Amino acid sequence: MSTTLNFKSEKKQLSDGSFLFCSKIIGAIDGRTVPSFENKILDFFKQGAKHLVLNFASVTYINSTGMGLLVKLSDTFQTTGGNIRLVSVPEKVIALFDMLGLLSLFKIYDSEHDAITELTHKVITKVTTPEKNKRQNREEIRRKTPPPEMPIIKKIPDLNPNQIDNQMGVSSMVIGDEPNTLPISFPYISKCAVCRRDIEFSNPGNFKCHSCSSYISIDQNGQQKIHAQVNSDVVEITFPSNVYHKNVAMFAVNGLVQQLGYTNYFWEEIKDVLDSALTIALEKNYLQAKEKLHLLAVADQKEMVIGLKSMNLFLDPNAPKDPRLPAIARKVDKLEVFPLPTRGQLLKITKKNIMSMQPAI
Repeated sequence: MSTTLNFKSEKKQLSDGSFLFCSKIIGAIDGRTVPSFENKILDFFKQGAKHLVLNFASVTYINSTGMGLLVKLSDTFQTTGGNIRLVSVPEKVIALFDMLGLLSLFKIYDSEHDAITELTHKVITKVTTPEKNKRQNREEIRRKTPPPEMPIIKKIPDLNPNQIDNQMGVSSMVIGDEPNTLPISFPYISKCAVCRRDIEFSNPGNFKCHSCSSYISIDQNGQQKIHAQVNSDVVEITFPSNVYHKNVAMFAVNGLVQQLGYTNYFWEEIKDVLDSALTIALEKNYLQAKEKLHLLAVADQKEMVIGLKSMNLFLDPNAPKDPRLPAIARKVDKLEVFPLPTRGQLLKITKKNIMSMQPAI
């Protein structure tokens, strides 16, 4: 694995005189590359960039420290009225953002063009506001001025819309196809842009459709954007923190394994791993019976990623390491622990489907 990150960056000027950097990150953000990641982002800020657009299309991996740094660096840019925008974030990384509770903290776009367009629109709106106020004042004066004597209006023959357009020198406008430019009131119920089922949006921001699991955002005008139309199969379950519901979680993941046609050997290994992880979480939550555990499994033909979120610590820096964690790590391709923004931790398990990696005969 490479110990360096590559950045392909471009400086862009905004109409208010400020500028931003668009930077495509190439490589993995892990324990070896986190320092260079932080230094590079801070360098953009020190150069005076108001905003930063980070393209994640070529990011192969980001660890918990990288996630925490993103939040910290976003706060840094916000001190000067700017922010960090994310572009082309891989589907499974968005799912991880969701479980960590970070999805609402970042604006995610399909392309750099979309991010820059949104930022440019905000600048133009801000710059033109005084002129808009002047126009409103002129309109107010005009309304208070008595109108002149109305001339006689000659009636013209009935015309079809195209003829009216030609006579008036304007183009026809289909109202239904025009984007809404007026703010709407929240909570707002609208159909998911992907599956067309109703979603209740509590406020402008990023959301996940509970019907199709796609990740979308909605603005103050009710316009939706799709950030990740989930192509993987997803199982998501929230259950009380007691042993009676443990088998429900196991059954849900088993259903995903069967659906994707994984081998029995794969299931036996993932079953042992999941059983150990759930047991650790349940033991730690024993005295907090009202706590809930949240499990998310995202899988395709190549790999399965399981996230188990608990309000208690899987890995306590002030206590001896649970010996079951190294045992879990030996049976999977990757075992990670992410801190949650409030309290608790997320245990992330990644296991590849070795059958999909074997060449066809």
